[in-house]
Amino acid sequence: MSAFLIFSVFYTMIPLVMTQPPIRAGPFEVGVLLAVFNVSMLLFQPLTGHTGAFKPRAWMSAGLLTGVSSFLILVFARSTILVYGAAFLAGISFSSISTHSLARFTKLVHRSRRGAAIGVYGAAEDIGVILGPLVFSFLWTTVSLAAALSFIALVLLAVLIAYAFPRQSLSMSASSRELISQEGH
Repeated sequence: MSAFLIFSVFYTMIPLVMTQPPIRAGPFEVGVLLAVFNVSMLLFQPLTGHTGAFKPRAWMSAGLLTGVSSFLILVFARSTILVYGAAFLAGISFSSISTHSLARFTKLVHRSRRGAAIGVYGAAEDIGVILGPLVFSFLWTTVSLAAALSFIALVLLAVLIAYAFPRQSLSMSASSRELISQEGH
């Protein structure tokens, strides 16, 4: 979901953000933004797919952190160059997250159920595509642009924390409980 949250917000809302003050970009600059985002994905999807096959958790975590960075840059962006840099980072982020999450998700199920797993993954993509622009535009119009951009960064940070830490803490707590129960007996 987080990968397609990045994708849909960059394709729908960030072009609108660029046309507003202080940037006031025209159609050409918006086209360059989308080209930068797409070129970044074109370059990094094969690269992260190949290199990340050895450490997919690390690459997904790096992708989430890059996504957080991308949206935080946009909070402070006052020029098209910074927005292009954020778009480049967002393309890297999307490439890392989408490539490895699909591969890891389909490996969770037996080969005979991989089609269903891909369908569930697709539904999660759709949730990101639907909710991302909707929540972003709501926050932008009711609170502020900085709040909308910060919210996306916080969502990605929450996903990163949920992805990177619970298994370690759960496995530690389970092993700690086992050790305590063995000591008690």
